Amino acid sequence: MFMELELMNDGAFLSKMLATQLDRLDFISDIPVLDGDGKDIVLKSYEIELKDVTFSLMTAVPFWMELT
Repeated sequence: MFMELELMNDGAFLSKMLATQLDRLDFISDIPVLDGDGKDIVLKSYEIELKDVTFSLMTAVPFWMELT
């Protein structure tokens, strides 16, 4: 009797895990392609801008930096 219950529980777990992985796969497959035509992307600028970024040397002690 307990073996059947354990098998049903395993089946329910695997079903939930499979559904979660399929949802994740759907999300990933909806990401737009950056260069779908295979051509090089010409950048207008090589500048990188960061806003509201938190840095920390230790996980419990955050500190903030202004980057320009």
